[in-house]
Amino acid sequence: MASTAGTPVYPGLSTIHRSCSLQRIAQMARQTRQLGKGNGSFVKTQKVGPPSTSEKKVTNFESLPVDHPYIQMELDERLLIGGSSFMDLQKEMWLIKGNRNRALTSIGLMICQQMTGTNAINYYAPLIFQDLGIVGASTGLFATGIYGVVKMVTCAAFLLLAADSLGRRRSLLWTSIAQGTAMFVIGFYVRFDPPVTGAKIPPVGYFALTCIFLFAAFFQFGWGPCCWIIVSEIPTARLRAMNVALAAATQWLFNFVVAQAVPHMLTNVGASGYGTYFIFGSFCFSMFFFVWFLIPETKGLSLEKMDDLFGVTELVEKKVHGDEEAHHKPTEIHESTATVPSKEAEKGTTQSHIEDKEVQI
Repeated sequence: MASTAGTPVYPGLSTIHRSCSLQRIAQMARQTRQLGKGNGSFVKTQKVGPPSTSEKKVTNFESLPVDHPYIQMELDERLLIGGSSFMDLQKEMWLIKGNRNRALTSIGLMICQQMTGTNAINYYAPLIFQDLGIVGASTGLFATGIYGVVKMVTCAAFLLLAADSLGRRRSLLWTSIAQGTAMFVIGFYVRFDPPVTGAKIPPVGYFALTCIFLFAAFFQFGWGPCCWIIVSEIPTARLRAMNVALAAATQWLFNFVVAQAVPHMLTNVGASGYGTYFIFGSFCFSMFFFVWFLIPETKGLSLEKMDDLFGVTELVEKKVHGDEEAHHKPTEIHESTATVPSKEAEKGTTQSHIEDKEVQI
């Protein structure tokens, strides 16, 4: 590609030039906003001794002297984030009670999400449909495809229509009962009226198949999206990335556990694996109590209000209030002792005054 003047123009250089120019404009704007004082002059700081390694890196990158106000501002910002290493964030997450409760809530939600049994159906849907009486690989794959479509449609409907109106806690509560009921219906069908190869599927069998799709819809109206919503909105801004990463790691760990356990459960836990559905259904029912006692409602709360919800602000207020009481306590004692006379002192003063009058008479 060549310019009109005959000088070659490389496409990448213009992009780099624009990005560098935008970066420089942003830096100048921030410098003007943060360092401009009064009449617009900048305050220079004196540095004693040779420049440090970080100072050399910043000055080499910016092509400015060490005592330049912008360099000093950059160094100050780096000092502010100096305590944001992995270990610093871990200490802040686990040693502060409010942050620890949020981390444990995120872990618990992700464990419960996998214990609903949703990935057991996702990974082994053809095998499960075969156990419920659907014959043929193509038919099983078709039913699996319908299962995925149901999940996608119901998840979109929840996020667009019910995520903020229904709330997170209420969605988790009612879907826990609904998912557990669907799992128990499937388990009872496999236990008491198992399908026979080559025989026609009875009406209760079709109802059990319908419960598979109802389970998918219930999951996408509660434990599917709500867990990720809560996990991302309850932590502080400083710990949000760490909290979401911890929740995602927990989710994939128990995803692996379920994926490895389900084939053995379908083979060994009861005839045709009917116990598998009772196990996952029992987990779903127990999650109702987990949400009822441990998960607060976060609908309509700003990210700044989460500290109030998890008790961090209350701890800070108690500490500040305690400091204020300790500061004012000596002054109050001094004022009370200096301004409030005792009753015995008043009596003694009155009696001595009367005696003086009698002596004068």
